[in-house]
Amino acid sequence: MKFNLNRLNWLLLLATLFMLPLTAQDKTDQIAQNLRPDIIREGDAPMTLAHRMNNYNVPGVSIAVVQDFQLVGVKAYGVKEAGAPAAIIPETPFQSASISKLVNAVGLMRLVEEGKLDLDQNVNDILKSWQIPPSSKFPDAIITPRMILSHSAGLSNHGFDGYKSAEGLPTLLDILTTQKGVKADPLEIILEPGTTFKYSGGGTLLTQLMIEEISGKSYPEYMQEAVLQPLGMTNSFYSVNQAGREDQLATAHFANGKPLKNKYQHYPESAAGGLWSTPTDLSKMMIDLMLAFNGQEGRLLKPETAKAMLVPTEASGNCALGIFLNDKNGHLYFGHSGSNEGFMADFVGSTTNGNGAIVMQNGERFDLIPEVINSIATVYEWDNWFSPESTLPANVNVDKSLWKAYQGHYVSEKNKAKTFDVKVKKGELIMSRPGAWSLPLIPSGSNKYLLKGASPTVTVEFMGEGELQVTQGEMTIFRKE
Repeated sequence: MKFNLNRLNWLLLLATLFMLPLTAQDKTDQIAQNLRPDIIREGDAPMTLAHRMNNYNVPGVSIAVVQDFQLVGVKAYGVKEAGAPAAIIPETPFQSASISKLVNAVGLMRLVEEGKLDLDQNVNDILKSWQIPPSSKFPDAIITPRMILSHSAGLSNHGFDGYKSAEGLPTLLDILTTQKGVKADPLEIILEPGTTFKYSGGGTLLTQLMIEEISGKSYPEYMQEAVLQPLGMTNSFYSVNQAGREDQLATAHFANGKPLKNKYQHYPESAAGGLWSTPTDLSKMMIDLMLAFNGQEGRLLKPETAKAMLVPTEASGNCALGIFLNDKNGHLYFGHSGSNEGFMADFVGSTTNGNGAIVMQNGERFDLIPEVINSIATVYEWDNWFSPESTLPANVNVDKSLWKAYQGHYVSEKNKAKTFDVKVKKGELIMSRPGAWSLPLIPSGSNKYLLKGASPTVTVEFMGEGELQVTQGEMTIFRKE
């Protein structure tokens, strides 16, 4: 029997809600009624999850909420596949995508803790079966595991496309040596190691190879024994062949809401994006890390090892060891987002107050996930999650005739390496760093704007005569070239 997707999202999603009653403080029923974007205007009413799922063509969402270092709410909405009746339940595995990198970092840090791996050793002195090719541009380059975990190694290959079938998948060495049929470019040094942030899923594969060579086990076997099993992550696995599990898994969907014909892509790049999991399982890792960050012994990692994961390199910005850091108005959060074909996910937890959330979906529009996390922050009253600047006046007069003059390439007065572009695209004023990010500017005053999606909050003020004031914590002046 076939169902209309819109009807599913409006009717079935309202009726088919699943919850694990965890504590008397469980407020998950309220989450579906309080969605909001990062930036709102005075008087804006909250949105419903059913409406936003319909708007973004997302058939299924699964949520876990952590409060005061405890799992306090689990909720699942919608269906595993559009046009089919099987409902998402809390035990339904989704592809974790790049959240796999956070889990991988924990596995690697266990080897560091055991004295089997040095984070500052030359990777080519560690690996035996494959070596990073020498670079003619950077002949003296040395790459370390610390650089790889913090994406400051200067390596290529942002991410991977996956394969339609589990049959004939390339091995890890096939991928690294770019054998015939491999859907990845050669892994190479493209920037001077240790000088800047450059996200590299390809680099993460080297940590997968380290784990296999050092442990003497396959990557799935090691991660099961060292990470998943000790934490009780019973619905999590790395297997690329899902024979016998098909009915349990969420199906991937394109941005238009249509399911992939092959249900989902297969990712042999396990460390970079191959983990299947659930928000409930990932919450176990979140809580364990939170407690270790706060000095509690007896966790998967010792406190000193866990705290080392929170230290970025000088070049990596807000990227520490396998995790990203985000200062939310004085509260430090850690986490990682994920994006595989047809799946999106986010993992956000506080380093101090024990609050966090994991949201996973079987649709490609990531826009929904921040709105859900904002609802969780509202319902569970997370302190300082929203900055005062995130609520704009109800009416703002914007002179769009000025936008043409705003366009251009801007360079920081203090640091010539800090640049960005301002352009008008499809009726929006866009700020971007080509090849890195592109975000719209939301009017907050006659010549003032907020950078949508940026955290901490970024305010942008056009001062005239090609001068621009950007404030994110501290104020920086940029001038148009």
